[in-house]
Amino acid sequence: MAVELQGPPQPGPFVRVVGIGIDLMLTVNDEDDLLILALAVRIANKRRFGKLNALEEER
Repeated sequence: MAVELQGPPQPGPFVRVVGIGIDLMLTVNDEDDLLILALAVRIANKRRFGKLNALEEER
């Protein structure tokens, strides 16, 4: 299971990060915060699984 972002497609008050051994809510104030969070999740997935996202495993 890869780490995933769950939340509204537009910047909203909260974004939930769910993964193996992690489940936390973060406040997102603007689009820049959301982009930084998405980049951090991509880096975590790449380090953990050697892939940018779980969908690449199916290709």
